[in-house]
Amino acid sequence: MKRLAYIIAIAALAALTSCRETVFTPRPTIPLVYDILQDTSGLKGVVKGYRSQGPVGSIALIGTPEETILLAERLLTADFVNNIDGSAKPDMLPDFSGEHFDLILDPVNAPYEQFLKEDMNGLREIAVGLSIFAIDTLCRLNPYNADNLKHKDGAKVLVFSSTLMSEYGQFDVDTLIQLAGGTPLTLSPVQALLEEALLNGENVNVGVWSSARVAKSGVYEAVHSNLRSASKIKVMAPDDEEADLKGRFHSILMQYRNSGSPLPMHVLLLDDFEASAEEILAEADTIRTGLSEEEMAMAKVLAPDFRVVDVTTAISHSCYRMLRRENLFTHNIAYPGASLYRTEKDHDGTEVLVELSDRYLPSTLAEFMDKYAQTTLRFYVSNND
Repeated sequence: MKRLAYIIAIAALAALTSCRETVFTPRPTIPLVYDILQDTSGLKGVVKGYRSQGPVGSIALIGTPEETILLAERLLTADFVNNIDGSAKPDMLPDFSGEHFDLILDPVNAPYEQFLKEDMNGLREIAVGLSIFAIDTLCRLNPYNADNLKHKDGAKVLVFSSTLMSEYGQFDVDTLIQLAGGTPLTLSPVQALLEEALLNGENVNVGVWSSARVAKSGVYEAVHSNLRSASKIKVMAPDDEEADLKGRFHSILMQYRNSGSPLPMHVLLLDDFEASAEEILAEADTIRTGLSEEEMAMAKVLAPDFRVVDVTTAISHSCYRMLRRENLFTHNIAYPGASLYRTEKDHDGTEVLVELSDRYLPSTLAEFMDKYAQTTLRFYVSNND
């Protein structure tokens, strides 16, 4: 019963011969995908079992611990639609009632920005390995005991919380599932944010607020070009990413204005888990009434119907539409639930997936959840009672 550990062992072997890649470009799938499809230890069977549970499967949230937990908090508390007819009217019920979220936290490989200067194929392999962890119905209770396993739900939807991981690895995950005979349901921040901006089919001018490393990677431009949209897009990062929210927002507006991008900006997409859409809209209102030269210059950037979409809201909307379109809601009358898993290394240094017991939740993780994700912590603890 060492199947889970073997997944990453294959990835480590493939990484020794992988090519370096520093920009987002069309490429063939990584060798690991074909290694898994030819494997006889059961990995191919795990992938072929994807979505075999139908609506009963979980919604897997995959990525760095902080981003994944913040995303879970939004999904667990979301109430954007009417659960009966799907209309955009809150109904005082969680949008994901009856659903179960598996948080696949990856502290072993985070932060993923380090791969931009190293080997992007390595990050692609990690995305594949974590996705198989999510799809599998087994995990470890202890990183050092390969025989002490626990059954878990297999994922029906794979949601990546990391822009870098998804845009370098989502293609490989989709290819693996397709070649195994399945139909992948995967979702990324870039995909969700652009879908939200262009949902109505209008030609709009779009600004994207991201980190400097994501902005330089070209992932947004690559995905946008595939959408064949006439809308214009400008990806930016604040000049000082340590500045307060007001300072970072002003920096984004001035960059957009000075870049020669078409005016005005209709939509600002926030690929930043720490930025607040509500606070940015409030600052936009302040700018419109300002009298200083800088404020008047920034006001010209803002469209009369200027709107802001944050990454967690965009993913929540996209995930809801996906489940409804594919008829994958459980329709159980219950609050959503959450389980936490994280990557660890066993005694051989091989990465494995371990269930996090609420009794042994690392203090730093517990403190983070208590501060930023109390609903996730409450649902997680109640699920383990």
